[in-house]
Amino acid sequence: MAAVRIPANAISKPLAHLPGIDGDVRNPSFSRDGTQVYFSSNMAGQWGIYRYTLASEEVEVIAENGKFAIEDEHGGLYYSKDNLAGIFYLPADGNGEYLATAELAATDWGSFFYHDAELYFLKRTDDEDILVRLDKEGREHVAFSLPALSIRNERALSMSNNNRVVVSMLGINDADIYSVPLRSL
Repeated sequence: MAAVRIPANAISKPLAHLPGIDGDVRNPSFSRDGTQVYFSSNMAGQWGIYRYTLASEEVEVIAENGKFAIEDEHGGLYYSKDNLAGIFYLPADGNGEYLATAELAATDWGSFFYHDAELYFLKRTDDEDILVRLDKEGREHVAFSLPALSIRNERALSMSNNNRVVVSMLGINDADIYSVPLRSL
């Protein structure tokens, strides 16, 4: 992790809203190529996952009732739904949504990521908080585990560099953030 200094004059223009986006916007993530932004919103009164294309400034709904989405290398989306356990997958062609795993708790809606063509997600048991790696064949592998209730709810995981995961942990302070190595794959 590196710390950088941003000069005071780095932003010389006021921030502007992206055109075409209305409603309450939450949980943004970039497409893998950086040309699009996925986010959840209640645009037109319906919560869902939306895609904003930066070049064309176009917004389109991708999935209803969506909470958080990440893109894979094929342009498909893994996403969670509001108040519903599991991670869903929608191929890039938009046809055939399916449940990739039912193991992600609804309260852990953002604790998953995609890395090296595999899906990682938080699975909780009575004894452990487990980061699971779901391989291309759908088999589960333990990437690391911690004692139960160690990891915060909601969005608590992010892939870092050197096969490490940044984890927001439960603890005395609100800023208990750790870097945890993945097991050898």
